[in-house]
Amino acid sequence: MAHTPPHADEQLLLAAADWWTRLRDPHGAEATMDQWLDWTAQDERHLAAFEYVSALGERLGTLDAAARRRLLDEFAPAVAPRGPSWLPLPRRRPCWRWRSAPASCCGDGSQAAPARR
Repeated sequence: MAHTPPHADEQLLLAAADWWTRLRDPHGAEATMDQWLDWTAQDERHLAAFEYVSALGERLGTLDAAARRRLLDEFAPAVAPRGPSWLPLPRRRPCWRWRSAPASCCGDGSQAAPARR
């Protein structure tokens, strides 16, 4: 596998991975390619990081289904289970100060709890 390019930090690799993904979008626009070319011209590290991500993507694409599953199990974030959907939402307490200070209410139709002193 290709070695991490020199002077490549996490943010640079994330940006390169984002470009790698965007350039593979079947509905991508020509403007995306132009923007990518501008990005690679800004700094020589950009193209090196993109080439690294491309090589990594090619290697990952050659994995069999079992290896991909192991990789996903190890690195993909687990989704926290949600509780039952039938549980009622907690009631919000009414805003006691709304008549004197309308801005103290939440503005989304809900009301904030009264301030304690």
